[in-house]
Amino acid sequence: LCVALAMHAGIDLLLALIRNLQVPERPTPRVLGVDDWAKRKGQTYGTILVDLEQGEVVDILADRTAESLEAWLKALPGVEIVSRDRAGAYAQGARQGVPDTIQIADRWHLLKNLTDAIYKVLQKHRLDIERALAGGQGADGAGDRAVELALSHIDTNLAQPSAADLARQKRQQDVHRLREHGWTNRAIAMQIGVCDKTVSRYLAAGLSSSSLRRSHRRQLIDPYRAYMIERWNAGCHNAAQLCRDIQTQGFAGQYTIVRHFVSALRKASGLSPRIRTATGKTAGQDPTQRPPTIRMLAHLIGRSPDKLDEHDQEHIDRLGNIHPQLSKAIRLARDFSIMVRQRQVERLNLWLVKAKASLLRRFAKGLCQDYSAVRAALVLPWSSGPTEGHINRLKCLKRQMYGRANPDLLRQRLLAA
Repeated sequence: LCVALAMHAGIDLLLALIRNLQVPERPTPRVLGVDDWAKRKGQTYGTILVDLEQGEVVDILADRTAESLEAWLKALPGVEIVSRDRAGAYAQGARQGVPDTIQIADRWHLLKNLTDAIYKVLQKHRLDIERALAGGQGADGAGDRAVELALSHIDTNLAQPSAADLARQKRQQDVHRLREHGWTNRAIAMQIGVCDKTVSRYLAAGLSSSSLRRSHRRQLIDPYRAYMIERWNAGCHNAAQLCRDIQTQGFAGQYTIVRHFVSALRKASGLSPRIRTATGKTAGQDPTQRPPTIRMLAHLIGRSPDKLDEHDQEHIDRLGNIHPQLSKAIRLARDFSIMVRQRQVERLNLWLVKAKASLLRRFAKGLCQDYSAVRAALVLPWSSGPTEGHINRLKCLKRQMYGRANPDLLRQRLLAA
């Protein structure tokens, strides 16, 4: 731009002008959104402050400590409501900075905490869950159940562990070996080259290779699988014909993908490779579909009931038949999800009483320690949604500068706009 304008200025001068730019003063917000943002993910973090009524960024702080938020609130009095995540540092900083302020626990973070809590509960019953999902797939007797069980394992390409699966399995074995020698999670993470949460997940999962396998990646054929199974059961066993049918519906993939899927259907139905007649057993489900992982099941339980399809609901129903205490925890988790989404504050106290006597007692205990903020989340309309949106904008600006800008320059770009 300087060359085009024939101005003799360099990068250093322009950055100095931006740093010295006077940002217009904004009034102290009445409703403040507080959240953290990563300077370097997993290592250093800052804090972003947003006026939720005006939808504007007020300031960014160099760290995410309670002391920084407390000092900011004391320097600019007038904040009446603080919407935050469940972090204890922000709760402490807001309480000490403005003692009479109303704190609101963000509803999305409440649901995220619920998913994490139910995941830990399911993890303790992982082997029972795997057995429950592997068996009882059919609804028409033992013969159909055997067919369904074969369907879930028929795709040999998916059944064989990949190089990534083997590498992941070796990492988990190394984690358990170092743990047996007395290493801490932090030391193991630094030695293996993974984060602390991954070490905790490997230790909780045990040495089962099935717990390490990643979920099925989305493919072009995914939206048409149900239609192809329906056509297969109706007697169409020709891969080329099925490919032409779904191409008229918008399928943009190659014939090879369809052929592999039809081959899996053929093996599951007991047909030899060159038979085209409508014999053999029908396919009750997608033969390349894997059973849901523990993490996927936790998300299904926390999801809104009206967004669950028939198969998702079937998986949750099977979980409820494993153990009475597990069934109670799942029912309470789904009740909490509905209560938060519909902001049914009148149900909160009774739910906490029931949850304290269930497998979700630790989650309920955490909610009781932050009771006023949780209750406010079900009463007041404010949330951290706009704050998260501004964090995305901040990340965009940060990456435009290749993540190398100092916080003062990033603050100027964020506020002066």
